[in-house]
Amino acid sequence: MSFCTYPTSLTNVFETENRHRIGTSVIVLLILCLLVLNFSPNFKSVDSSRSSPFGGDFLQEWVGGQILLSDQRGKLYDTEFFASRQHDPGALGFHWNEASYYPPIYPPGYYLVVSPLSQIPYQTAAVIWLLGSLVCLFLVFYLVGRHHPMGDYVWIWGPLLALVFTPVLFSLNIGHKSMLILLVLTSTYLLLYHKKAFWAGLVLGAIAFKPHYILLLALMMLLQRDWRFVAGLAVSGIGWLLLCVCAGPFLLLDYVTTLAGTTDYTQQGGYQLTMAHGLVSSAELSLGWLDGFVSKWAGRLVAVGVVIALAITLRRKVDCRSAQFAAWFSAIVIATVLVSPHFYQYDLTILILPLLLGIYYVDIRRDLYAKMLAVTMLAFVVLAGLFEPVAAMTGVQISLFLLIAWLLLLVRSSRCGAGMGDKTMAATE
Repeated sequence: MSFCTYPTSLTNVFETENRHRIGTSVIVLLILCLLVLNFSPNFKSVDSSRSSPFGGDFLQEWVGGQILLSDQRGKLYDTEFFASRQHDPGALGFHWNEASYYPPIYPPGYYLVVSPLSQIPYQTAAVIWLLGSLVCLFLVFYLVGRHHPMGDYVWIWGPLLALVFTPVLFSLNIGHKSMLILLVLTSTYLLLYHKKAFWAGLVLGAIAFKPHYILLLALMMLLQRDWRFVAGLAVSGIGWLLLCVCAGPFLLLDYVTTLAGTTDYTQQGGYQLTMAHGLVSSAELSLGWLDGFVSKWAGRLVAVGVVIALAITLRRKVDCRSAQFAAWFSAIVIATVLVSPHFYQYDLTILILPLLLGIYYVDIRRDLYAKMLAVTMLAFVVLAGLFEPVAAMTGVQISLFLLIAWLLLLVRSSRCGAGMGDKTMAATE
């Protein structure tokens, strides 16, 4: 329903301006693509030996899909076989560091979903994967612009964040799934905003192959007794189970056995604590002079404390179309970073969502808390590229302090609206 009618000429001006903004955004995303393809070491096609594989982490998806569709699918979770297939120059077209490999860490249903890409020559498939990530980022902006009162302004702020927030470029460079996860989290928020809890849960379950992204939000919705959301999440979980059975029931058993026998991820060779974010990894980095067991459990206990504190402070339901709900959801996303056992620099891409919500809802004219929240978000964006070198030099991950401050301010905003403007207008249905 429209509350006012604009003259046709004025409407045409708005439509033209919107097309220009979308066109500019597409150009920005294409520039990001060209930067990665032309300047990233991970996308330079060379015949000589490489220190890392072309396309980065995507090699794991491609090899996993190939094995799953082959007559040797039973070896999908055979670590030595999986590693050997990642170093087959005949299939890949290059050699890379024999001492490194990506272990099979996802359920067989996931490798089944990505398996069509394994039927394409590897380097072509890696470029398609990169383009798919950019499409996911574009869809984030489109969905926010179409289904949130931020509207067309997302076409200004979204591409700007994509250009200056270094985790975005890092994610594209490494061939990671962060853009897909950002799209799923954004869709989940928008569905909750429009009071479609079942579909929100169903969509969130799409990233159940990375459970640490969904567990905290699922717990909070369970505590709020939002059974429609829980039902949607359960249906999604059943879908994943059926996919795994289709891939091979015996593979699902192998996957569970592999998970049960996996040692602490941060203790595996090649894990870089200076690139990791969160309470557990930061405790191990900063308290490395202590016994490893002590530092590890110190981080875990604090993470459990954060979850308990959130469960107590954020149990009260708020209007899904309010600024307080935007703060509530953003707080869950920030807390997910803090309590996750493994969260690298490129994973921080998901913070694009709370940044966009903050840009729209935070009113710096309102009070001191609004100014503090705005400064914290700005500092995180500006300093993101320095997190790793500072951690390497000092043994302190400064992102931890910014994340904690951000979380505390969001929790306060979700409870009393401090710092958040009163923007509860309905978006386009």
